[in-house]
Formats: sequence, structure tokens, C-alpha cells
Amino acid sequence: MSEMPTITINIDKRCKRCGKTGACDNGLCLDCVLKALKNGELEHILNPLRIKPQIKHPSSEKGNHEMSIGLVWFDNDKKKTLAEKIRAAAERYLTAHGVVANEAHIHAANYDPAAIVDGIKIVIDPLMLKNHIWVIKKEE
Repeated sequence: MSEMPTITINIDKRCKRCGKTGACDNGLCLDCVLKALKNGELEHILNPLRIKPQIKHPSSEKGNHEMSIGLVWFDNDKKKTLAEKIRAAAERYLTAHGVVANEAHIHAANYDPAAIVDGIKIVIDPLMLKNHIWVIKKEE
């Protein structure tokens, strides 16, 4: 089994193409990496690894590639329900940002149809890792 590639983002580093903060090791922000993937500029890196880039994300449908401020919460405790985990993540988000979260993004394997958390929409997100919850305040 091949090793999963990792993307490291330095929030203080500026993108060498567009000047936005939040550049990866290659000097590009995620927006510019996405554009480079779509334009085939990274094929020389991906082909030897036999990686097919999966660049379609629900936010890309709307043309929105801005990164939302959120909190990523890891909890692999099998004794806790998904609702308990989301509540804990949302409480931490409120403490850290002073804002009430209204969305929780999770991996499909962690989805539980019985999980209901008042005021928080549960979103199955293809970019989330198992046992991780990303809570955000989505503008309505």
C-alpha cells in the first residue's frame, strides 16, 4: 500500500503566485495548487506516484475556494456517540473563537444517521479523515 501524500500549510508564508498567506511547501497557496492541478502543471510529480488528483470538492461547485476558519477535532473514543463528539468539538470552537458552529464535517465512515445535534448540520466531507470533525460557522 502506498503512503498517503501530506500537504503542509504555513499560514505565515505568502504564495509566490498570488501573494495570499497560507502557502504549501512548494510556495503555492491551496487555490494556486488547485489551479496548477487543473492545468496539468503537477503531472510530473503525480505520474511517478500514480496518484489521480481528486480536486472536486463541494465548495468548488460554487466557485468558492476561500478557506473557512474552523476547528479540527480528533476523537476516536468508541464509547462516545457521534453527537457527543460533535458537541465537544462545537464547545471547544465556541471557547476558541467566540462563535457558535453550525456545521460539522465528518468522514463517511463516521456517519451515524441517529446523530442529531441541535443547530449543527452534519456534512459528509470527502476531504475529512476518519475520527476527525471539522466544525465551522457557515455563513447563511
